[in-house]
Amino acid sequence: MFNFGFLPGSDRQVITRPDTSLMAVEKVLDILAPDGCASLMLYGGHAGGEEETAALKKMVHDLDYDRFRVAQYEFVNKPVNPVALVVIQKV
Repeated sequence: MFNFGFLPGSDRQVITRPDTSLMAVEKVLDILAPDGCASLMLYGGHAGGEEETAALKKMVHDLDYDRFRVAQYEFVNKPVNPVALVVIQKV
């Protein structure tokens, strides 16, 4: 389970960054057991958050469907600070 961006209700100066976030997800997907799931909670409402969210969404979008199934849930009518949940299942 990942929480990208910032932790709601905490110091918003403590944030994740695209390069280390992508690396972490890649490593988890390598060791994830078959039928295992990884969840990514994406908070885009911080400095650099839109870029990080876009990079992570592109990464999961490009995953091989024969190896992974990816689902996304988001509030499409949230006016600011977009939030999305991505769930990846290894086949």
